[in-house]
Amino acid sequence: MWRTCRVLANGRRLALLQELIRRPGQSVDCLAASLRITKSISSKYLRDLNARGILRVTRIGRYVQYRIGADPEVADSSLLVPAIVEALKIGNSTSRASVFKAVTAFTHPRRITIARVLRSGPRTPTKLCRLTEIPAQSLARHIAKLTRRGLLRKKGPSYELIVPAGGLPSVLLYLACK
Repeated sequence: MWRTCRVLANGRRLALLQELIRRPGQSVDCLAASLRITKSISSKYLRDLNARGILRVTRIGRYVQYRIGADPEVADSSLLVPAIVEALKIGNSTSRASVFKAVTAFTHPRRITIARVLRSGPRTPTKLCRLTEIPAQSLARHIAKLTRRGLLRKKGPSYELIVPAGGLPSVLLYLACK
């Protein structure tokens, strides 16, 4: 999960996805030209997205076409891909920023661990340190990140998980906590 979020936490990769939403079935060359990036960067980013189960690749002769689509062999991609598409459909930098904000909440395995522990109820930082085995200084940094991302709030001396109403943040939290 955190590896997929790390791949998605990149403005150019998100721009590639938006371009594929707008015009599915493009090649590396077309995507590179559309986004004004090198073919090698475009190719690398597309391979990264494909490896995480977010793209479908079709070879037609010597050409390769890319489409957004969940890879059935990649766990949870069937839940994640539609949420990403919905979040990016608007097609502007604001939608990319909201996706970036959502995925960066889970770009580290310790933040996933914190979310899983808090799923069962509020905990004090001391209790979180014990349950997660994360040092206090690191825990404070990860709690701050999750709080800025709108997934935690302080309730008295404890922190509690905020479950988003829907959309990509909700799917990401579900996948992180399962």
